[in-house]
Amino acid sequence: MALGGLPWLRINDALRERGHDGIGEIGDQILFQTPKGYVPSDRYQEYLDAVVFGKTVPEPNTPPTPDGSSPAPIPDGGDMTPNPAATTEPSQISADQTKAAGDSCIICDIDGTLTIHDGSDEVNEAVADHLRRSSDNHAIYIVSARSIKRLEETRAWLEDNDIPHDEIYLSDFPVGAGLQYKKYKISKLIKEGKQIVEAIDNDAEVRAAYKAQGVQNVHGPEDVAKSYKALDYSGISLNVPAAVKSEAKRGLDWHKQYNRGGIGPGQQTARMLMGNTMTIARVRKMRAFLARHEVDKQGKGYRQGEEGYPSAGRIAWALWGGDAGVAWSNKVMRQVEARERKG
Repeated sequence: MALGGLPWLRINDALRERGHDGIGEIGDQILFQTPKGYVPSDRYQEYLDAVVFGKTVPEPNTPPTPDGSSPAPIPDGGDMTPNPAATTEPSQISADQTKAAGDSCIICDIDGTLTIHDGSDEVNEAVADHLRRSSDNHAIYIVSARSIKRLEETRAWLEDNDIPHDEIYLSDFPVGAGLQYKKYKISKLIKEGKQIVEAIDNDAEVRAAYKAQGVQNVHGPEDVAKSYKALDYSGISLNVPAAVKSEAKRGLDWHKQYNRGGIGPGQQTARMLMGNTMTIARVRKMRAFLARHEVDKQGKGYRQGEEGYPSAGRIAWALWGGDAGVAWSNKVMRQVEARERKG
């Protein structure tokens, strides 16, 4: 594929000789680093259309092959990971690997959507609560143009605010290519067989791009706010029973002793149970976790006396309140859902 009259290799070799290793300048052009090499700014959209979004029409100036045959089609980008050298962190974080790839999911943006406005950490409670109420039936995929470098910060913010998330996708495209990144990600998710039942984003161009990809239920945070009604949960006790606290403490002690079982959310839940600081959102997450991980009881080392006891699954089960937590979270959520049905 030619680029500005120069083959890809000649451009990239020339840049390496000049010491370029990322976005930079050469002449009057801004150069974007991509998985295929460096692309001048006046050809970047062309690159995205051809390589990322699968438009396979060859360039008019592409010379014929030496044997006279037609040139090979431009790669469609179906299996391409954008800019893999941009970070050592993965761009996808799986919070629950037990959910099937084909499960229905909701796509949601962060800045200006889950937050009140760009640059703010203040939660848009209408959107957050919508995700919480939907998380029992649908996987929640966070798709944001934030830099992948903000992955840990973003994950911590979601956890601190009890916002459900089964996957986190942050951008490793160049700065300013947020729309292109989201187009890429939504197309890839669809190709992977994800059933996207809803998408929420504050950017009208992004919403239009999602609709163009076939997502039917697309709207902005203001649409969620119109239908949102903050419910009064007063009268529903979140006082944690002693048996649940005891199990949570056991889980934390085991985790410290054996250094296995449970990641950040489980440890945080255990501390909230012991400190009697649970929220409705956290109880909802607790019930869902325990329901999904009942199968862990069949694993080796789950029962006392078995080799490997306590297994990682047993420790995680304790962190989330164990058998006593199942009974308590179900009791609380029955009251919550009855209140929600009344509206």
